[in-house]
Amino acid sequence: MSSSNKLVSNKIKVLLCVLSVMVLTLIALAFVLFINFERNKKEVFFDSGSVVMTYAENSDIFFLNNMLPISNDVGRINNDEGQFYDFTVKVNLGNSESIDYEIALEIDKEFTTALPENVIVYLEKQESGSYVPVIEPTAFDKLSDKSFFGAPSQAKIITNVSNKESVSHNYRLRMWLSDGTIISPDFLQSFGIEINIYAKAK
Repeated sequence: MSSSNKLVSNKIKVLLCVLSVMVLTLIALAFVLFINFERNKKEVFFDSGSVVMTYAENSDIFFLNNMLPISNDVGRINNDEGQFYDFTVKVNLGNSESIDYEIALEIDKEFTTALPENVIVYLEKQESGSYVPVIEPTAFDKLSDKSFFGAPSQAKIITNVSNKESVSHNYRLRMWLSDGTIISPDFLQSFGIEINIYAKAK
């Protein structure tokens, strides 16, 4: 084989190796993106529809550490990083007449030192590009029994929604220590909650 043919052959081999690496990299990247999307969602399926919650964070746990008491006026507009939690609830009605859901906050004891009754929660929903209140700032009062939709006792229900069409709702959740809460400088106030969706189809 002439030297020119060997050179062409070597170039083809190098090109094939580069293409193979690129293809494998793209496959790996697609797999990672798919896994992350699957990890960042929760689903409730029915025979003829579904409710899917996706969240922007890497976890379904909303956790605040070293919390300080603030007023409701300050808490409801606090846009500092890590002080709010964005998530989306997408309802696919399918053949159902309606699908109703509730959003429940469940305390994660591993991340919680603050007393729930001292924690204020505030939920907003996106409408026409801006966020409007769903509930006013309210204390974290817990259910004494299991809810109609299936949320466990000790959870906090922050909204119930009835849907007669397939929709997508964008929510923003904030929480803070109520103004006037007495805290010790030697005892950090932290609070962690898991956000869950419970639904029923009709």
